Order: sequence, then C-alpha cells, then structure tokens
Amino acid sequence: MQSRLPTVVIAVAIVLALIGIGGVAFGAADKPSHDAASNGSTTTTEFVGDGGDAGGSGSTQSTLTTLAGATTTTAKAGAAPTTTAAAKPSAACPDPPATNADPGGNQPPAVGRYTYVNCADSSDTVETSITAGNSGNGITRRNVNGDSGGQEQTSSIAYGPAGVTVESLAFDTPQGHMTCDLNPDLENYPADMHVGAQWSGSSSCDIKNSKGVKFGTIKIDAAGKVTGKVAATVGSTTVNAWAVEGTITLTFDIPSFGSQTTHIIERGYYDAAHGIEVYRHTEATSSGGGQSVVRDEKLTSLTPKAS
Repeated sequence: MQSRLPTVVIAVAIVLALIGIGGVAFGAADKPSHDAASNGSTTTTEFVGDGGDAGGSGSTQSTLTTLAGATTTTAKAGAAPTTTAAAKPSAACPDPPATNADPGGNQPPAVGRYTYVNCADSSDTVETSITAGNSGNGITRRNVNGDSGGQEQTSSIAYGPAGVTVESLAFDTPQGHMTCDLNPDLENYPADMHVGAQWSGSSSCDIKNSKGVKFGTIKIDAAGKVTGKVAATVGSTTVNAWAVEGTITLTFDIPSFGSQTTHIIERGYYDAAHGIEVYRHTEATSSGGGQSVVRDEKLTSLTPKAS
C-alpha cells in the first residue's frame, strides 16, 4: 500500500513554525546561496488531513488537533462547521502601552530554547528552539525549531543587509524527512524597521524527500506592516517592540490530495534587539474543511534555556 502525506498538518504547522521566532508576514527577497536548514524540533498547532493513497483521490473528512486554550472549528467539506469555544484570553496578555522609544534594528536571537505560554491557560506552554546556522559573508543564520505531536519542523532564517529572510523549511512526516527550499527567499522583516513600513510578496518551493523525490509544492502569498511601537513586559523586563500585523495565504498542491489553502492572520510585538516576538495573536483557517484555530501567547523570558 502506498503512503499518504498529511498535507494540512504541513500547511499550518510550517506557517506557525515560521512565525514562531519573529515573522508575521513574508515578502519576496533576493535569494542568496545558502545551506539547507538542519533538523529541529516541532510546532505549535496542527491541522490533520487524510490525503488518501498516492495517486488516488483525497478524503473529504478533515480533523483539527490544537493545543488547550484555542478555539477550534471542524467540519466535513460542504457541511456547517461545529465550533468549540475555549476560555477567552485572560489578563495574562494585556495590551502594552504605546511608546516613543525606538525598538531598533534587527538582531539575530541568542541560541537556546524559548518558552511561550497560552494567555488563556498558563499550564499550556510551547517551546521554540534556536540553533546556530551556517553564517558568513555578513549573514547570520539561525535554525528555528518548534514542537507539537512529535513531528520535527525547522525553518532557516537569515539576518543581514536585506533584513530578516526565511530561506528554507524542513519537516518530518510519516513518509520521512521533507525539505522545501524557498525561491525567492521570504522577507520576514525589512532592513529598515519603522512605523508605517509595509512589505508583500510571494514565494514557492517543492516538497522533496531525502531521495529528492517531489511530493508537491507550497506557495505563499503574504503582506505585513509595522503599525506602532509598544513597551512590552516579558517576565520582569520591559522591552521596546514593534507592533506588526500581517496576513499569509499558503497553498499546498499535492497530487495525492489536491489543493489546500490556509489563511493566516497575525499580530504581534517584535523585540528587534533580541530578534524575537514577545507576543503573538494567530488566526488560522483552512478553506478545505471549515477548520480554524485562534491562539494568543506570550514569551515567558528573554533569556533562553540551554538546548
């Protein structure tokens, strides 16, 4: 029996892994030469789609798995969705006050493990692991890893004169380790961060296994903007951060499943001096099965734990 590829797992998990360290929207950027990202840990939320056997027709049933504290909606294709509302976000993630202080330019984050806590449930935490990538020629790279469901996910991020760009993705599936080399690279944050800055663009990549066999493609269309400056509190520390909003439309095209589109809306507070988001609100909706997830979470400490 031929294997099946969980396309919707990849669709949402990869996007949330990308925005985990600092991106809420991506625009096109020039593509420098680089090495592929190394293996990492996992993600935060996953949509699970049953894709059917390779070469066969896809299933009309999709299910949603999400962490505690999120609002979830699931339905068969063409049916009215059934929604389960979780606890509303608590005062654990209040809106920070505006500030006139300049948060500064982009810096790569320190390596280590960063913990985020769900605003609606303090017992619900997820970790993002940052490791050093292959740096040189004025570019500092970080491999960004997250965790959910035991499937490893990694995005390779570059910090340099072009700003912050996403170069490649790598992730594990039941079919083995997959890679996706983005072309062109995606602009996570522009080099010139200021209130009113806007960026948009699109990119795509081929999903390939370790033998170079192509399973399908990912296409990303996105836009972002800096809307203000805030004084955000992380633990006992107050930092100046950029308020950023963005949208992402991610389309998967896999022959054994068909086409699946996921829409992401996010706003967050980006501490450029530490190279990391200190808060993020995420809304993800899958067009194929009436699925959605909403999540609010904040960083617990600017000092990472040892990996």
